[in-house]
Amino acid sequence: MPFHLSTLPTREGVDREVAWVAAITAAALSLGGCGLLLDTDRDGPTDPGIRDAAGDGPTSPDAMVLDASVDVDAGRPCLGVDVTGAIAHWSFDMDPPLLVVDDLRGHDGAIVGSAYEYVTGRTDCGEALRFRSGDTTFVAIPSSPEFDLTEGSISFDVMIPEHRAFGIISRDELGVLEPGHFYMGTTDEGHLFARIQSPTDGNAYACSDTPVPLGSWLRVDFAFGGPDEMILYVAGTRQTYDGVLWFTDETDVDRVDCATNHSYGIGENTLDLVFGGTTSRVGRGAAPTTLFVGGQLDEVVLRGVRVSF
Repeated sequence: MPFHLSTLPTREGVDREVAWVAAITAAALSLGGCGLLLDTDRDGPTDPGIRDAAGDGPTSPDAMVLDASVDVDAGRPCLGVDVTGAIAHWSFDMDPPLLVVDDLRGHDGAIVGSAYEYVTGRTDCGEALRFRSGDTTFVAIPSSPEFDLTEGSISFDVMIPEHRAFGIISRDELGVLEPGHFYMGTTDEGHLFARIQSPTDGNAYACSDTPVPLGSWLRVDFAFGGPDEMILYVAGTRQTYDGVLWFTDETDVDRVDCATNHSYGIGENTLDLVFGGTTSRVGRGAAPTTLFVGGQLDEVVLRGVRVSF
């Protein structure tokens, strides 16, 4: 079933909620001094913003409890996240329910589904988004002309739960040979990879040298377009794997030929940007496959310039 973003919460609504939380916090501090605790384990859309003591969803062992006197935005942008030349930065910090806020230029998106929760991100990086098992859940960012890039880079923090095929970021569509369609994920063997489509010269891939470590935060950076070939970095190290890997989704198996690398951009692409799955096997507007169940995502940065990491 196609998803629609017409009911996406607006930035005006975000501003109202932020102002409301600030007013409540100030009032509580003036009455009771320092001791106010805000539970920010917002465990799905059933939660209106702050979970009560009885709880309205699964309790996470990673729940954050913040003293109201602490500046919750102090870590934004977090240590080690470079937003130079950035078009968008999705930090997942203190987002209202069902809304994923772009901290820079208003490219806000929606969480579709209910199987998600906010957990502690890596050190000094606030919160992260975790995709739980359950219904089909993903993030949809509406397409923008600013995403039409002949060159640029994408960075994000990720925690992989197991070695198998996962979709992490995707802007693709089944059966359409427009240039610039792309997705990033992990292969059956657990290698991270990025793929960009070309209708004339074949697909291009960049892959990690080895299966990635499980259960720990990794910084992933991907540079594309311009005069140089695509480059994938994991934890700051350039990856140069040139073998063949496989990506198995619910309907088919794709050959990931890591030795096939070109200088492609992601321009001429009018699709929405999706986090938490792959849209290469579905039509426009359909829910993704190869869902990132159990995975965690944080500090996604899209830049209009190619960066060396």
